[in-house]
Amino acid sequence: FHPDFVDTITPINAQPNGVPGNWVLEFSDEFNGSNLDLTKWYKSESTRTRAPRENLGVTDWRWIADNAFLNNNGQLVLRATKINNTTMRCGSIESRGLYEVQYGYLEARIKIAKTAKGNHTAFWLQGENQSNVDNSAADGAEVDIFESAWTSNTTKAVVHYDGYAADKKNHTIPFNVPNIHNEEFHTFGLLWTANSMDIYYDGVKMT
Repeated sequence: FHPDFVDTITPINAQPNGVPGNWVLEFSDEFNGSNLDLTKWYKSESTRTRAPRENLGVTDWRWIADNAFLNNNGQLVLRATKINNTTMRCGSIESRGLYEVQYGYLEARIKIAKTAKGNHTAFWLQGENQSNVDNSAADGAEVDIFESAWTSNTTKAVVHYDGYAADKKNHTIPFNVPNIHNEEFHTFGLLWTANSMDIYYDGVKMT
């Protein structure tokens, strides 16, 4: 635990939305400065295209640093730009190597990007050993707390393990998220213990 990981404007007694208990806060970011706090985050940059959206005609999309920034309203902006009919550039930030956690409650307040335009909003974790192939997610996994790549009021919580190649496996739980596309902020959370992972949406347990 490092005290500098708690934003000075976060209430010291802040508690998770809808999750009972006497929680101790050890990481927060209100994104209220003029620049991203690089002690907590770095901007993702793709060296090659990520999974294409061929159904939308997008064959090259990747993360670039310029599309992740703070605005003047205490908000992190992860912008998507379309360079031409087949090329998109998006913003993403990571805490890999700076802040990593096992167990606890994680939540983020997020406004969903317009999925009909090919955007993909996500809040996820990735273990260092996710690529290990041993039929076990215990040594490393990608945990998608939620993803929104669809225009319906359905999203998915997913645990991916055994890498991303031929041996890849996943455990997927779809769940209904009312009003997710109403262009307002919603809170997504993960309650993670040694025995379970529970997903929360606006303070309500979904899985």
